[in-house]
Amino acid sequence: MSATAQKSGFVAIVGLPNTGKSTLFNAVMGQKLAIVSPKPQTTRYRLTGVLTTDEGQMALVDLPGLFKPKSHFQEKMIGRSLEALEGADVVWYVRDLDDEPLSDVEFSFGRRSEVLRDLQREKKLIIVINKVDTLAREKLLPYIDALQQSLLPHEEAPIPPIVPLSARRPSDKGTLRLLQETWALLPDGPLVYPKETRTDRNTEFFASEFVREQVFRLIRKEIPYGIGVTIDHVEAAKKRKREKQRFWATICVSKETHKGILIGDGGKMLKQIGTKARQNLMGLLRTRCELFLHVAVKPEWHRHDELATPGERRG
Repeated sequence: MSATAQKSGFVAIVGLPNTGKSTLFNAVMGQKLAIVSPKPQTTRYRLTGVLTTDEGQMALVDLPGLFKPKSHFQEKMIGRSLEALEGADVVWYVRDLDDEPLSDVEFSFGRRSEVLRDLQREKKLIIVINKVDTLAREKLLPYIDALQQSLLPHEEAPIPPIVPLSARRPSDKGTLRLLQETWALLPDGPLVYPKETRTDRNTEFFASEFVREQVFRLIRKEIPYGIGVTIDHVEAAKKRKREKQRFWATICVSKETHKGILIGDGGKMLKQIGTKARQNLMGLLRTRCELFLHVAVKPEWHRHDELATPGERRG
């Protein structure tokens, strides 16, 4: 790594729900860290991934989507996203082609108004148009034109870079361009994290999130939005000189009827959730894992800090 002109800073990834923010995060990190599902508002917690290269270090912050909150818990989610925007050196605002060019909803969130225009004025905004593989090229250019018109420049706020890409493609040229644009905007400075650091979260966080991801993928309707996951105990063990980790987790639900749905007929659904979550956990940790799940009815689970921010490393 060069001793001169080393880049270092935080990059916040925000946008409306279900625009592929977490998929983009994983693509840039080169591994699955953030959970993803077809359902909107899957991302609930802030997650930082650390990318260190010859250019320097960028700390990518995956955040919940921005939407109008309907509960205190959702207000806290949105509040954390807005706080991250204020502390970021660069912001990737991710949209997809189903979104109308910059609606009024995107310019006013909770306590902070005209978020995008503020970021544009501060010259640290990059607009990312994701999922371009789903649209013919001749339709993409008019969309970009309309987007530029909605971000009319003035003296203090030039039009930010607009980068079309497909986060699902491993070697997408748009993703490479996005990284180039980001390195150019990041300030010079020392590394924030040690070179070997990949994330600010611990193993328990990923275990809980991989379980929650499978609930989102396998359970119907609104039930996934009403669950929380806690890791109750972690144990390292060796068997025949082979290391493995064991995790005991609780899926917390608000209603008794939801408990039965999560367990399934003869426990089949809970077993399926556990099997798929364990496979993802082994892929991340690169070691054998065992995952033991049970379901508990806790109507007020979201009021407890240990459920609201699982596995977070606190300074």
